[in-house]
Amino acid sequence: MAQPKLLSKIWASLGLKTDIPETRTRDLAQSAATYEEGFPQITMTPITQGGKAPSGKDMNGILRDITEHIVYQNKGGKYLFDASFAEKIGGYEKGAVLITNDFTKFMVSLVNQNKVNFNTDPIPNSV
Repeated sequence: MAQPKLLSKIWASLGLKTDIPETRTRDLAQSAATYEEGFPQITMTPITQGGKAPSGKDMNGILRDITEHIVYQNKGGKYLFDASFAEKIGGYEKGAVLITNDFTKFMVSLVNQNKVNFNTDPIPNSV
């Protein structure tokens, strides 16, 4: 398999964009995208039937978030342990690879649902 094009720029880094929320709230526009729903049904309904066009700022916001991670990885970036993120996802999966806070070692999770920070509590959940 050929290596894909390496991205060096984050999509819409200087463009108009929306910070996409994880879930829908009461004050969010009916046509706004969320990570939970993606683009809502109303943006897929023809305008002649009461639909609304999706927002270009929402599209830029989503593509910005995705390409931010791709560019980070293309530049050699590695992810650190993040306790808040680990809690949100129910813990890192077995086989997840993270880098230590001093950037000298990679750690591999040996268990599913791993919420133990190997930087501060080196126990046998990671090697």
